[in-house]
Amino acid sequence: MKLLDQLFNLRKSSYSLNSREFPIKDLDRPPTLSYPLNCAEGTVCAALVDTDDEVTYGQPIWEIDSVKRYPSPVTGKVSKIINIPDARGNKMIPSVTLAPDEGQSPDPFAALNPEKESVEVLKNRVEETGVQTDKIAPYPLLDALFPDSDSPISSLAILACDREPGVSAYQQQFRERTEDVAAAAKLLARIVGLGKVYIIVPQSDTDEYSAKLNKNAEYLPISPDYPNALDTILKNHPQLGLNTVIISVEAALAAYDAVCLGQVQHKKVFTVIGPDGETLGNYRAWIGTQFSEIFSHMGLVPGEKDKVVAGGPMLGHAQYSLDGTVDSGINALMLIKENDIVEWSTEPCINCGRCIDACPVNLQIQLIGRYSEFSLFERTKDFDIDQCIDCGLCAAVCTARRPLLQLVDLAKEELKKAEGEEEDREERSATIKGRKVLTTPENNPALSIFSGLPRFTVGFAPHWRSATSITKMNFAFILALIPTLLVSASSQFFSDSAVKMDGAIGPMSSVLKTLVIEMGLDSGFLWFSAVFGMCLFGMGLGVLTEYVCQVAMRQPYHATNGHGALMGLLVALMMPPSAPLWVMFIAVVVAIFLAKQIFGGIGGYPMHPALVGWLVVYLSWPHYVYPIGSASLAGFGTAVMIATILGGIGLWIVGYIRIEITLSLLVGVVVSTLLFQSDLNGGIVDQIFSGHIILAAFFLATDATSSPANRIPQLIYGFTIGVLIMLIRAYGIWPDAVPFAILLVNVLSPLLDRIKPKVKQVAI
Repeated sequence: MKLLDQLFNLRKSSYSLNSREFPIKDLDRPPTLSYPLNCAEGTVCAALVDTDDEVTYGQPIWEIDSVKRYPSPVTGKVSKIINIPDARGNKMIPSVTLAPDEGQSPDPFAALNPEKESVEVLKNRVEETGVQTDKIAPYPLLDALFPDSDSPISSLAILACDREPGVSAYQQQFRERTEDVAAAAKLLARIVGLGKVYIIVPQSDTDEYSAKLNKNAEYLPISPDYPNALDTILKNHPQLGLNTVIISVEAALAAYDAVCLGQVQHKKVFTVIGPDGETLGNYRAWIGTQFSEIFSHMGLVPGEKDKVVAGGPMLGHAQYSLDGTVDSGINALMLIKENDIVEWSTEPCINCGRCIDACPVNLQIQLIGRYSEFSLFERTKDFDIDQCIDCGLCAAVCTARRPLLQLVDLAKEELKKAEGEEEDREERSATIKGRKVLTTPENNPALSIFSGLPRFTVGFAPHWRSATSITKMNFAFILALIPTLLVSASSQFFSDSAVKMDGAIGPMSSVLKTLVIEMGLDSGFLWFSAVFGMCLFGMGLGVLTEYVCQVAMRQPYHATNGHGALMGLLVALMMPPSAPLWVMFIAVVVAIFLAKQIFGGIGGYPMHPALVGWLVVYLSWPHYVYPIGSASLAGFGTAVMIATILGGIGLWIVGYIRIEITLSLLVGVVVSTLLFQSDLNGGIVDQIFSGHIILAAFFLATDATSSPANRIPQLIYGFTIGVLIMLIRAYGIWPDAVPFAILLVNVLSPLLDRIKPKVKQVAI
């Protein structure tokens, strides 16, 4: 299975959330802890301490707008204040580095009784202990519970399952402290003035922990698939609402520990995901621990061009240095080895529709991405771009490896600028008691990445992506056609026409024929070699023609992606083995130049190139191409068609063809055969196993670029082709109508794709 995944990449349209149990392991406190001076949305704050200052447990370290924030989790001495990399991909930020004293300091705050103290006392405790949210840009928990909004919060939910696949930190904390989570729900319900708090859990966990709830908490089960645990999706749950505040189970427990134990939020639980994408375990480290300390403890050594990610595989941020530190928003650390990194591509969209299938809100991502790529941002509003929740699933499954999430975000930003919603932000510098923190090599060790090793691979999310590509897809099609080619060649060798030496003209000249006879080989070998010769000639000519066109037209060089070879092979399979090479030459050149490259290449042509090339030579020299039925390579008997079916089923299993088109085409053939039975020769089986219907159902009609991307249009598209084939066979003048029917419906494909699923209105 792993070999198949590497060759073809069994593609996913969804990712399951991690449900395995990984007990939390505590890591030792490192010699130094670094606390970046940043808060919500990357705002840099002012430090309240300086180098060599003594800091006590609970003493505020920095302030913003004259409000003291973030109490120190340790007692110790400020060893230095330097710039370190921001773990979320922004510019470097100042950081206070503390050297903790030996031993554990006593908790600086007295424990409170949450049932006896007033709400104001409880709120003050949560604020002075510095409890923060787990958001990508952490900010104080009270700011989340009491937002600056005219509408009060309607409900409060504690997220007890993790947002991203492969991560299990929140779910494990819930397993290990279920009763404390219930108590935290009761505490928070009192603070915000609500009678009940929801605890969001995977559907499989509701029965196991329901007995430990109190009257102030209620389980809210969700499907354990990404992105069902993202805030935007959750707020559209029928039991919640847009004014729901969602906090993590860790933030709720931090508030509980602050009130009931007097603790400052000083530790963070996160999941470590190893090089093979496997979850290595959950760990609890001190906030302020550098990533290098964690990897060293795990025995993981990021090498040259590896990728280190702070966060999960779908929303995390790649790091260029290990100098970043753990904070309340880091829920995972990942190491991806160089060989496992899937790079982004400049390949065009091929309209395969995988992004549409993956999108949880049914957006036409392929069109939004194209319009954004060509700066047609206004057009993206017609496709509800504002409903995108930035989950990244579209980019994770994209066959062409396009940065779809970033194209969507680009369009969003440009639309904001055009509408005047982009606020001018005044850049704020951090000050250390009135002094600006300078970005120099002396106080900025992160700059060492540019002069030393290792240099890590950086790139934007999602970091788990389909390893497929347009090249792999095209070569998968070619491999799937090899059984057809082999069976056809063997059938030609043993057929009645094999004794006809004069008919085996194909790629064999008269001189070669004479040479073959002198070698003692019979005429069957000529037919056998003609099949392989035509296919190899078509594939080679397809690649060469595509390359010449790209050079002449100054197009991006994509000739090595195998699409030209695939088109040449399909042209050859629709020809009889006796077709002259010059006919093949014209058909392939027309297919690549006139039907494909003149429209921009793969992803841009309106009709199937191989069928256009075949149609030109058929209408011009029918006596060379006719009959195309059983005399063609792909239609030479039932055995050949069975081999074609097997190859097509293989493509469907690995996800490279849309079975909706295949099945609806065959249904259209069956229905039309029953309707026009009196005007046709043979029954349903005779019709399906004659001509190129089987080749069309699996390899021609399923071409991604010239077929619809949405499911309902695909069903209409395939059924219409099947009906047209039988109509032309019954009342037309051509013995096999497959190419004509497909080309006619190809033209209708953009119109059919206007039938699209309704967009779910989920964005806030």
